[in-house]
Amino acid sequence: SAASDVYKRQIPWHKVVATLSGIAAIVILTIITTTYFLQQSFRDEVMNTVTVPQGQRVHLTLSDGTKVWLNAKTKMEYPQSFKVSDQRIVKVDGEAYFEVSKTGQPFIVNANGIQVEVLGTTFNISAYPDEEYQTTLVNGSVKVSAEKGESLILKPSQQATIALGSIPYRCER
Repeated sequence: SAASDVYKRQIPWHKVVATLSGIAAIVILTIITTTYFLQQSFRDEVMNTVTVPQGQRVHLTLSDGTKVWLNAKTKMEYPQSFKVSDQRIVKVDGEAYFEVSKTGQPFIVNANGIQVEVLGTTFNISAYPDEEYQTTLVNGSVKVSAEKGESLILKPSQQATIALGSIPYRCER
């Protein structure tokens, strides 16, 4: 009878196992690839740029709560989020006043060859092209470093001037 022929056939388990192994390998490879690309996309910092035209000023609050006031003819680049790195780094070309929030991460301003590392909270930086660069500390403490030069730690009400034309730049209080 035909019914007894169906029961006599054996299921080829080796083919089933081979098929399931192939499917499992494809699923695992897909998961690994997706995880890798998601991690890469989170690592890449999305940078924002604000450019202030002549005659205007801009106030903004960064993702960490830091408040920034940008003067006329100033450009600032900053990451959309500071969660990707262990440092908070922004780039300023012009003049900006900062009230830096305390998060435990270092806050660094790069401005035309000088670097200001915030050890406190409130300061002004002026780094317009073709002018002396100045950092004025209001509250807290900052470390001002010239490119390939010396560095100074400022106390409240002190100002550092980076003299142009000297190699390396000279920091003066």
